[in-house]
Amino acid sequence: MEILKEFLFISYDYGYGYGSGYGIKKYNNMDVYKIDEMQTIVCKIKKVDNLFIAKGYILNKDFTLTQTFIVKQNNVFSHGKTLKEAVESLNNKLFEELSEEERIEIFLEKFDINEKYKGSVFFEWHGKLTGSCKQGRSSFVKNNNIDLEKLYNIKEFIELCENEYGSKIIKRLKESI
Repeated sequence: MEILKEFLFISYDYGYGYGSGYGIKKYNNMDVYKIDEMQTIVCKIKKVDNLFIAKGYILNKDFTLTQTFIVKQNNVFSHGKTLKEAVESLNNKLFEELSEEERIEIFLEKFDINEKYKGSVFFEWHGKLTGSCKQGRSSFVKNNNIDLEKLYNIKEFIELCENEYGSKIIKRLKESI
């Protein structure tokens, strides 16, 4: 029970609280918690370092259950159909909370200025850097006949997108190289 309380506990800038919320409290004799705005039943929890990993169910509006994994780190929760999906989603949420400077710094640690990388790698990183949605990036790629299998270096990546969505951070990246 203590690990459940620790898992549900979240701190706010103005105080402290728990991930349980309003709505249905019990379903088929199982406790229901509001986690990331979803009615969630938690069945198993374990903690690995500072990452909580839980397995449970999402209680849908039609009272059906959908199996889910829930992960939590640094007061951020994420659900996923698989553990891998939940962790990827969590990492994306945590990355979005970083400042522009921190995102640029991580980008520059990941990439060597003289190396070439698949366009698909930069495609994902554009989203991480700028917060651009996948559909918007896909539209840009299609409209500009960009081959995501082709190899690009950092300068070519910047040239392709420095005047598009997220140009402010892309131009700051350009200044950092």
